[in-house]
Amino acid sequence: MSPVRLAFIGSAKEVSPWLFHAVSRVACLEAVCGPYAESDSATHRARWSFSDLPAMLRETEPDGVIIAGPVSRRASVVKECLAARTAVLVLGNPGAPRELTRIRSLAHLVTRPVLIATPAHHSPAMQLARRLIDSEKIARPISMQLVSTWRRSVNAAGDSAIIHPDQVFEGVDLVRLLLGPLTRIHGIMHGDGVMLSVGVTDEHVPVSLAFHSGGPVESLGLDIEIRAADGACLRISRDGRLYCGNGTRVDAAHAPSLVASDPVIELGYDAMVKSFVHYITTSATGLLGHADESTIAADALLRPGRPRSLRRIHRQSNAADGRTASASFS
Repeated sequence: MSPVRLAFIGSAKEVSPWLFHAVSRVACLEAVCGPYAESDSATHRARWSFSDLPAMLRETEPDGVIIAGPVSRRASVVKECLAARTAVLVLGNPGAPRELTRIRSLAHLVTRPVLIATPAHHSPAMQLARRLIDSEKIARPISMQLVSTWRRSVNAAGDSAIIHPDQVFEGVDLVRLLLGPLTRIHGIMHGDGVMLSVGVTDEHVPVSLAFHSGGPVESLGLDIEIRAADGACLRISRDGRLYCGNGTRVDAAHAPSLVASDPVIELGYDAMVKSFVHYITTSATGLLGHADESTIAADALLRPGRPRSLRRIHRQSNAADGRTASASFS
């Protein structure tokens, strides 16, 4: 069986090199399309380079594409790729929530999968935390704190927000993964590249999020702390370590070694790309996962102001999903 042929759309400078390492393990990087396609293709050993998306889709006919680039243009790029009957992986925020219903309808129509994902979602620490909560190894969560620090340029990606939309999407998506979707949220933007927000999940768990657009190297990454009703604590540190326990009792731990661990796996790129390839080879169809809930919450945070209730918006989105599914399978 020939390897799955993937193409990358965007600038390789805006994503981690570990993404391309993950692709090389399970697929063939057929082409790169973007403003620096020639140099990016040479660096990451793609077969072809293009500056024109329609030409790339027409001439290489990839099995799937990985989309980065400006968030404001991602929805249109997704629809153009789906029109060419190509599976799509969007790295982070897909754009305006209203576009997702159209993308879902088109994905069903052309029978191709669209995966909207972040590497952190697929990391071993996050997946272990999810299993611990689902199995009730940790008691009922009563609070969550998340601190996210990036040094990624917003303007270089063509977006005007102080905090990068992908950073906000990653944060709210991890809240959804671990505790469920946010149903109420309030964000406060600071001029020095910091956004603070508070929210409540559908299980009435209060959540605090802090997003920093800059900081020293040692501060980069994610720190998460979840407190349980019995006093237990689940912590995930920026180096990928997980601790779950209560006092001297340790219920679970994940401690990757800086020397022996594989960053492609620990950062989640390996599992994310493998999931995408699996959806392609098994002929999955439609918009996969829970992108709507995370996109709606991220959109609300990126327009800070008065507190916003998301419950009604989630219900409207779910109703639209039901109408789309009925129309697709009739």
